[in-house]
Amino acid sequence: MEVSSQSPHLGHWIKVLDHAWTVRSNRMLKPFGLTRGSWYLLYHVNEAGQISQKALQELLEVESGSMAILVDSLVRKGWLDRIADEKDRRANYLRLTPKGIGRWKKVPNFIQTLQKEMMAGITKEEEANAVTVLKKAWRNWSEEESAKD
Repeated sequence: MEVSSQSPHLGHWIKVLDHAWTVRSNRMLKPFGLTRGSWYLLYHVNEAGQISQKALQELLEVESGSMAILVDSLVRKGWLDRIADEKDRRANYLRLTPKGIGRWKKVPNFIQTLQKEMMAGITKEEEANAVTVLKKAWRNWSEEESAKD
């Protein structure tokens, strides 16, 4: 991606970093048939053991249609089992298949690798300052959203 290094805007650099993170993540995960989005979904299912599709959708903050497409793909690829809720036939639970559990153990934690690459040459103090600024920006939006409710 061609990037102008002259932009002084934080939003520009957040977008550039997010795009680079996505490209590098997907490159690392491609040999496993995964993308950054599918990795995050599988990560949360693995951590939970079993989770409702609705709860996972809310956790990942994705639309129901996008969630259904991603889940369908991972079910077809043998990563996930979809279990119908006995009390509510409209609801489903997700869990890794036995094959998915074995495959998951072989998938690298791309976050650690990419963070190490991205932070090369950046001091702990610089990193802490960046995190502080981004947290404050997030709180501004979080408080704004809370006020709307």
